[in-house]
Amino acid sequence: MKIKLNFIIISILFFISTNSVNSQEMLGIVNSNYSGVNSTLINPASMLNSKLFFDFNIASVDIFAQNNYTYLSKKDYKFSRFFKLNPTFPKHEPDNEINYYDINSTDSKNAYINIRTIGPSAMFIFYNHAFSIHTSLRTIVQAKNIPYNIAIQAYKGIDYEPLQNINFDNNNYNFTELSWTEIGFSYAYSFYCKRKDYLSAGITINKLYAYSGTYFKFNNTKYKVTNDTTLTINNIDGELGFSLPLDYNKNKFINNKPYINDIRGKGWSFDIGITYQKKIHEISNRHKKNICEKKYQDYKYRVGISLLDIGKINFNKNAQKHYLDNVSHTINNVNKENFTNINNLIKDFSYRFYNDSTQSFQSDNFSIALPSAISLQFDYRYKKNWYFNSSLFYSLKINNEGQIKRPGIISITPRYENYNFEVNMPISLYEFTEPRIGLSVRLYNITIGTDKLGGLFNFSDFYGFDAYFSLKISLIKGRCFKLKRWTPCSNYEYKY
Repeated sequence: MKIKLNFIIISILFFISTNSVNSQEMLGIVNSNYSGVNSTLINPASMLNSKLFFDFNIASVDIFAQNNYTYLSKKDYKFSRFFKLNPTFPKHEPDNEINYYDINSTDSKNAYINIRTIGPSAMFIFYNHAFSIHTSLRTIVQAKNIPYNIAIQAYKGIDYEPLQNINFDNNNYNFTELSWTEIGFSYAYSFYCKRKDYLSAGITINKLYAYSGTYFKFNNTKYKVTNDTTLTINNIDGELGFSLPLDYNKNKFINNKPYINDIRGKGWSFDIGITYQKKIHEISNRHKKNICEKKYQDYKYRVGISLLDIGKINFNKNAQKHYLDNVSHTINNVNKENFTNINNLIKDFSYRFYNDSTQSFQSDNFSIALPSAISLQFDYRYKKNWYFNSSLFYSLKINNEGQIKRPGIISITPRYENYNFEVNMPISLYEFTEPRIGLSVRLYNITIGTDKLGGLFNFSDFYGFDAYFSLKISLIKGRCFKLKRWTPCSNYEYKY
């Protein structure tokens, strides 16, 4: 494999660090009293807030992408283009080859891609207890605090003259990629029910199976591009870890195994939460003969707090961890460098900085932490079927190696809900700075929504994409389905 000049520059400047990406929360689904098993995504105790006593998720999908460096102009695209196999967009100057713009500001650049597919999952409420099992496939790619000069030179090449002969000093930027499956179990219990006060707690335990993981993080990088052939690295301090389903000497999939069958790392994670509800009427604790007969008792307001995605994945299969510890080197004729595979690239870097092709190697295992966060939820019942929700997500650091940073979000979501129909309009601040408006609609057990409506319909420039979908089967509290009893009697003998 011949690595192009731009990739060489990225690899050299990022060799041990580059990461940034964030995910979205499906605000139009998770806070609903009809969200059922999907309510565990925000707080496992929320199952006992549900108006359902049984919920089976057939499939739910959440796709989110966001960056602050490149974008499509709102004048150049139509949403219908994204449903074509090979969408095309207008070309732009100066070379009339690119169809998107880049931002040349000196702000740090960030990017985030999150894809979550929730497979067959089920929730069941048994009086004051709730249980759920769930499966999901998740992929997150994140780049965080990438210096503007590195982003521009990676995109435009080192022959970009405005950034030549400048001494750059960049600190604390990173990149993380993680793809894994979760198989989990959730349990919630209402431990206090008296008069109008209702307290419940819940926990989720997930077993994690990872297919790939990569992280880079740089503490410091000092460099200068003299011209289009010379790169002087005055200092580089960072680390790199990767475990991929590849033969690093051939750059081919190992044994031609399907990606999803090749487990490279394992781990555990948990969510834990508690909710308090102030009911409208005093709570009835009388047990019904049939569970479905127990009616839902609505609240004036509810408050919840939860810890989410607390855990990490340990990689020890086909894994490599490398360090560059405050080293320097000048690379001449950088535009003529060729690398045939990943091992060749890594060993070449190690030799240039240490005169030893193996010295950068530190370990055959590493770990990457999940996007851990603390979340607060407040839900207020305005009147029958009308609610207002406010939610907060704040990232937590739990690992010194790789970790995905969950984007900070604060939101207000008015909604109307009943068993047959629901509409949500989340209004949120992404990373506490970027305002956005979303919309989701549920018709019976089918939900379609987005937390970022503006970019889809040409209201603003297209910096990213967010959409989610859910298909379920659910049974509501207080409503039982009974089969009629048939007898072989004649019309005259049968009495209804």
